[in-house]
Amino acid sequence: MLYKEYFRLIPIVSSIVLILLLLSCSDPMDSKNGTLSGNIMLIDSNNEPLDELSNVTIALYKSTKIDTSLIRINNQHPNIGIRLCQNTEFDHRGMTAYKISTTDSKGRFSFNKVPEGNYNLIILQGEKYYARTVDLSINKNQDTYIDTIEIRPMVRLSGFVMEPYQFRKNRTYLVEDDCTFMSDVLIEGGTNIFINAGVNLSFVEHVNIVQIDNVEYWRIDTASHLFDIYGDILTIDDYFGSVRFNANNQKISDGQIKHSVNGLNISGNNCEIYNIDVNTHVAGISFSAGPSHINRLLMRKTSNRGLQIMSMSDSTYVENSVFYDNEDAVILYVGGGYYVKNNYFQDNKTAIYPQNCSGFIQNNSFFNNEFDITQYIATANVQFNTFYLSKVWSIYPRRFITLKNNNFYASNLYFINIRREGASGNSCVSTNVDATMNYWKPIDLYPYILDGNHNHNYPPERQCRHFVITEPRLSRPVAGAGVQ
Repeated sequence: MLYKEYFRLIPIVSSIVLILLLLSCSDPMDSKNGTLSGNIMLIDSNNEPLDELSNVTIALYKSTKIDTSLIRINNQHPNIGIRLCQNTEFDHRGMTAYKISTTDSKGRFSFNKVPEGNYNLIILQGEKYYARTVDLSINKNQDTYIDTIEIRPMVRLSGFVMEPYQFRKNRTYLVEDDCTFMSDVLIEGGTNIFINAGVNLSFVEHVNIVQIDNVEYWRIDTASHLFDIYGDILTIDDYFGSVRFNANNQKISDGQIKHSVNGLNISGNNCEIYNIDVNTHVAGISFSAGPSHINRLLMRKTSNRGLQIMSMSDSTYVENSVFYDNEDAVILYVGGGYYVKNNYFQDNKTAIYPQNCSGFIQNNSFFNNEFDITQYIATANVQFNTFYLSKVWSIYPRRFITLKNNNFYASNLYFINIRREGASGNSCVSTNVDATMNYWKPIDLYPYILDGNHNHNYPPERQCRHFVITEPRLSRPVAGAGVQ
């Protein structure tokens, strides 16, 4: 009898277990996931809220991975360049949305079963409304709620703007065709300015940049694929033309500029760059007057030139900046002298390229560049720098160079090369190079110094008549060398 009762209860127990399992699976917030919800409000051009808020696209993206090399530089040297975060790194173009939703008629949206982690949001409607929210934290077994996000329509600009103009925080602007502002302009932090491919933006008079309540950087970027959410990758054909600043005494600060052909063109006298991120351009920043002062710049991923400064009589200061993955990071052609101090150069083809000028290169760190310093008919005082690893050479002097109190750790080929192949005299300097009182990690420097000591490897007509003098040398690294 007991056996019969036992077998009769099995189907009942199994059914209860199955129901419990189904109920647990239907829970939108299980033990590993959370939910994200919120609502948006669309404001029209008359500053009135819209009644109909349905079918606004909300795209959820996983947090952008920040380049590990730049994270290392940030952590080791927090006083140079800019601090990287999701605000500077997130761009939905080239990414695949993790989840996509749309709003209901009240502007409400939600995402269920979102794994614990950090996420970013893009909000789009047609080609009129754009907004983003970054660095959202989703916790398991919790609902993350975003309070009302107000979004105003994109302001479209082109032609000549004659009156003073103000770019407002958290507003989005689209430069459809070449646009020139003829009067003073104010740009608030948190402004988004997008520019169509090949189009130029120009400021004739002074531009005042202000931060309000420590909000995020202002941004200037290409408008290409802005309203696409399916992972379109930008190419050079999608880049905008340039941004031009013509006024004197201009300070350009606290912003980010991405995806252009000719970057920033600055033609006024006595201008300054401070706390600026220049990312993914053909050419980054060009100064055509002086004096100029560049401080806390992050210049990265330029395929032609990064920072180019041309001034016949004025001086240039480049300080506390990071130059990463550029073709020619810093090109100098300045009559009043240059001062390149306390910067970090990594993964560039050429880090510093002085031409027909003289100046100081001091307290910089060089790592994994093909060429660290390549001179062209220039004079340089190079001191208190650290050369961690050079792919081809650390220094190629041309005319005259002074080298004191530097640390040379490693090079795939040469620390110093003074042979001028195929030219008259076969030497790129006018006298022997005094490289005494530097620290050299390798004991034997013969493989790392290309000078007259290698004449036996060359025919008589290609003999180098000058030498690099390295003795006496320092027995330990210079404590005050490199970025401070």
